[in-house]
Amino acid sequence: MTSLYIHVPFCLRKCPYCDFFSLPLNASQLEGFPQLVIAHLEQERHRDRWQGPFSTVFFGGGTPSLLPPRAVGLILQHADRLFGLSRDAEISLEANPGTVTAGKLLGYHGAGINRLSFGVQSLNDRSLARLGRIHSAAEARLAFRWARQAGFDNVGCDLIFALPDQPPKAPWPILNPSFSLARSIFPVTAWASSPKPPLPARWKRGTCNRRPRRSMPKVSCCCMND
Repeated sequence: MTSLYIHVPFCLRKCPYCDFFSLPLNASQLEGFPQLVIAHLEQERHRDRWQGPFSTVFFGGGTPSLLPPRAVGLILQHADRLFGLSRDAEISLEANPGTVTAGKLLGYHGAGINRLSFGVQSLNDRSLARLGRIHSAAEARLAFRWARQAGFDNVGCDLIFALPDQPPKAPWPILNPSFSLARSIFPVTAWASSPKPPLPARWKRGTCNRRPRRSMPKVSCCCMND
């Protein structure tokens, strides 16, 4: 199986817990990004180091959902032309609920994306604010409804648990049937410290409480199906 990962580094705002590489959004750089990716794909095709067809393609970030659907479609067209895409290829895009609309998700589906991964992290507005997220819990729920209406059957939802000052059961309301997330996968990640992002650094200054590891729920992921 051959896979292609495309890192889209741009963010509207850097989340204080994140240590992935990202850059402040620059409109001209975002506009030129697809051509840079295509040029790199063509370079690798000429070097003959990559073997197609691709079984999976993943747009990660950063915030890939800042790319317009036409840009995503253009990248996929050239990836298919140069290396080929398997007929049943899983083509995923990470999305921030605060950067999508119903029309945009419909456009991604038409461009060839068949799996979405929403970076929800929490359905508690207070926790979202502390995490520096640009979306609300209501916007996350709305993004899921839009995704279903756009035709996406495969939708993931990233969650973070064991946040500072978070009750142990705080992540689980997202699994409530009222959220209507049948056939969705929930990667659930424990809050972890890193020396680089500013939010974990606040622990050292005593301005943010850290949950003791022994009090963390023991869970890696949850899955809901029809």
